[in-house]
Amino acid sequence: MLDIIGGMIGVYFLIAMLSLFAYIIFKKGNWKKSLLHIGISVVLLTITVVASIQ
Repeated sequence: MLDIIGGMIGVYFLIAMLSLFAYIIFKKGNWKKSLLHIGISVVLLTITVVASIQ
């Protein structure tokens, strides 16, 4: 179950990174929002990894 949750959060992280790269390359979108979503996904992945270790 944690594998599925980790995978979904990983996809969320990739989408946030692509959004940030789109801002950097094309200057479209909001970089602050992209960084916020990257931070959220890193925190969620950390929680998932800690839950899987215990």
